[in-house]
Amino acid sequence: MSARRIEIVGGGLAGLALGIFLQRRGVDVVVHEAGRYPRHRVCGEFLSPRDAGFLSKCGLEDIVQECAAGRAISVLWEWAGAGAGVGRFTLNEPAWRVSRYVLDAQLARELVAVGGRLICGARVEQDAAGREGLVWAAGRRRATQCGWVGVKLHLRGVQLRADLEMITGRGAYVGLCQVGENEVNVSGLFRASNVPGGKERGWPALLRSHGLGGLCERLAGNDVVEGSFCAVSHLDFSTINRGGADRCAVGDAFGMIAPLTGNGMSVALESAWLASEPLVDYAEGRRDWAGTCAEVRRRLSRAFALRMRVARLCQWLLCAGWTHAPLSAAAQSGLVPWGRLYAVLGS
Repeated sequence: MSARRIEIVGGGLAGLALGIFLQRRGVDVVVHEAGRYPRHRVCGEFLSPRDAGFLSKCGLEDIVQECAAGRAISVLWEWAGAGAGVGRFTLNEPAWRVSRYVLDAQLARELVAVGGRLICGARVEQDAAGREGLVWAAGRRRATQCGWVGVKLHLRGVQLRADLEMITGRGAYVGLCQVGENEVNVSGLFRASNVPGGKERGWPALLRSHGLGGLCERLAGNDVVEGSFCAVSHLDFSTINRGGADRCAVGDAFGMIAPLTGNGMSVALESAWLASEPLVDYAEGRRDWAGTCAEVRRRLSRAFALRMRVARLCQWLLCAGWTHAPLSAAAQSGLVPWGRLYAVLGS
């Protein structure tokens, strides 16, 4: 084992993947997770096509294939309230549809199998984030204002019109994809301060209040998978978090990419991979902690800064009501460069 231990706060995709990468390299790793497995998290549950080579390179391909519900190739965009506002396109490469409920639990088992230590039910306070040898992977930063509300639930019996559907409303969009036998993930992002009515009773009202009444009617009567509903508020997509000289952050704690790109899970895994090499150097005594944090920030900023800026612009365009009609017309006329756009967002 290495001379220095790495502690990771947060057992989501980024934290678990980083722990696996480091432990496989002989680094002594402890992951602190506030919750327990398996658990549902707000997520589009979709891994972008660009991950095919990456997953093989980082040694996670077999795990993802084991957990995946299948591949996705066809995508449908719909602008609610824009008449026949539907755009269709095909991904250049198949993507993965995979439940976070299944994947997180499998990654947790893999971490322990390779020798890592996983402590569940352990909450670490924010003031520990600058401690030497500690990597912060515990979710997102809170927006200073209301920001966005994210909602996720699984429904049984929903009939999809494509492998992936994205439906845009007023200041909101909702993605749908199948993640299990007769089980569809419904994940949405809304300009709101909370979920009206709370818990599972509130999501239909949230859809209607953002111009998605048609989707609400379509989903009505489908059974909610018990325990699958979850929500998170005050989501911040404004800037990446470079932090201080002694702070090392990965995944959403570093920066959140707009979910419409389908790259959230990809960014989490890739950020863990990019951070692993400098952290191995630190654990083996070849870097000091300040230099390690600086190198992790440099690598993540270079990889994600442009993607996140483009994604924020796309999110603004899609959620501004006045853009729905022209975007819908452009999509139907074949004028939206879907392939080029996704190449930029996933590069």
